[in-house]
Amino acid sequence: MRGASVGSGRLLEIGCGDGHLLEHSKGLFGRSVGVEPTQRNAQSAADRGLTVHQMLMGRDAVVQGGPFEYFCSFHVLEHVTQVCSVLQGIAKALTADGVGIVEVPSTEAAIEHKRFGDFMPDHLNYFTESTLRSALEWNGFVVDRIYRDWGGEHLVAYVRKRSSLSKLNYIAERQSKLNELVATVNARGAPFAVWGVSHHLLPYIPTLSGIIGLLAVDGSPSKIGKFIPSTGMSVKPIAALTDFPHCYIALTAPRFQDEILADLGRMYKSIVEDVPLSVCLGFSVFECRTASVTPV
Repeated sequence: MRGASVGSGRLLEIGCGDGHLLEHSKGLFGRSVGVEPTQRNAQSAADRGLTVHQMLMGRDAVVQGGPFEYFCSFHVLEHVTQVCSVLQGIAKALTADGVGIVEVPSTEAAIEHKRFGDFMPDHLNYFTESTLRSALEWNGFVVDRIYRDWGGEHLVAYVRKRSSLSKLNYIAERQSKLNELVATVNARGAPFAVWGVSHHLLPYIPTLSGIIGLLAVDGSPSKIGKFIPSTGMSVKPIAALTDFPHCYIALTAPRFQDEILADLGRMYKSIVEDVPLSVCLGFSVFECRTASVTPV
């Protein structure tokens, strides 16, 4: 690994099993540490004097003994339930110039040889060269080299830590903003509605359903009366807004924003964008007040 001098640097192995690789690496690194979720394997490694932490790797994991200059993960990612979280946790445990190696089975080999036996219950994820590269690049790494080895049966990737750990950080940031929006709206006490029950809205609904009295409206007859997944809410017609002379309305069907704004203009006397709420949601949110309400 990067030509390390004997006995220098710290190595982290993810999914070290009973520690056989850690044992063979003695003397090559200043410190070798393993992470292993199964009690039996972790205990076996500890009984042989190896430093192994029984734990699951994830974005919030803290591995004692770090940060690490080197890491390795051999045939682990195909078994984990949350690939992104595991990779982000590894990246977080490394030094700024950390490097490592990842190996997984090659799905290309299974397809090329028409081996249905390669698809098994304990393999939760299947990687091709392109999908393994994407997973690594999106979760904290630069891929220096990726290729098929062992007669094409395995995928091997040599990586280094990127300066920005994850291109997916915006998801956590958006979730934080959504929580802020829910708290703000509930504190204000005014009704809040989403106009447009589209695929854009569905990932937000589990959080937005925390808004007291949340109303979802749509102009499509095929959606009205249907229940929104993961909630007990049904979609109401636009006319349901006439019950609210003062409310906040989020435009969650972005392709139809101009049409929705025109409809709001006919329904409400005052329509003012609430910029802080819009920033929190990622969709435009308007505070609407009316002197006369005309159903669309």
